[in-house]
Amino acid sequence: SRDGTLRALMHSTLSHTSTVQEYLERASSVGRGLYACANVRTQHLLVRADLPTPTLMRAPGEAPGLFALECGLDELASHLGLDPVRLRQLNHADRDPLSGRPWSSKNLRECYRVGMEKIGWTRWTPKPRTLRSGRLLVGLGMATATFPGALAAGAARSASEGETQARPRAEADGYAVQSFGAQFCEVHVDPDSGEVRVARHVSVLDVGHVADPKAAQSQGYSGVIMGIGMALLEQTLYDPTSGRPLNPDLGGYLLPTSADVGAIEIHFVGQPDPELGEPGTRDLG
Repeated sequence: SRDGTLRALMHSTLSHTSTVQEYLERASSVGRGLYACANVRTQHLLVRADLPTPTLMRAPGEAPGLFALECGLDELASHLGLDPVRLRQLNHADRDPLSGRPWSSKNLRECYRVGMEKIGWTRWTPKPRTLRSGRLLVGLGMATATFPGALAAGAARSASEGETQARPRAEADGYAVQSFGAQFCEVHVDPDSGEVRVARHVSVLDVGHVADPKAAQSQGYSGVIMGIGMALLEQTLYDPTSGRPLNPDLGGYLLPTSADVGAIEIHFVGQPDPELGEPGTRDLG
């Protein structure tokens, strides 16, 4: 609607697999449960091609799916003249839209607040080419992040009492479990050459209890760097006749190096997830 409330959402994915195996990346699935929307349709279409079989990469489905969904939200915000953060706040899902269950814990609004503060979101303006750093154009952007909680049942066996099975408490009590976050970045663009650099990136994550802060921060850093590579550098090129990769090594397949990565901040919000039992930790992705 014109006030920014989502009334309908369709997310369609077209991907390829090989002629010898079938691999489907469920990228559209993220559209089913991230925002409050009464009418949602998702579909996955698969085409067989004379190319190698795709395989799992970090955040399979979520990474490309969120890219498409969040770009769509940004285009909608631009069309309506809305702050992109405000648009996402308007469509915040207080319950899991797919199952109707309450969240075991959700601090996404706080992720937005902290991210806006850290990146200096008050500078944001809908008018292009307004912000500058010297001769460079400056852009501010953001996106919502999500990752499945991935709860699993467990079993234990003792010599005296046999086998005991247990389901995660949150699942047994009817809660939906998901990790959330907000990504904010400041991008500099050279107006003459078109070179794009991510000068700053602020990642604010709600993952329950952070059991190992150092490892969790490293996980956050690597996710941001992977996103920079995905957006600006990485691309597999194929020979149109043979289907063989034309850049099968690191000499031709570009990955981010230290020179390509600006300042990165990783922040965590929220307390241990109260419905998961001790220690109340969810997946970071």
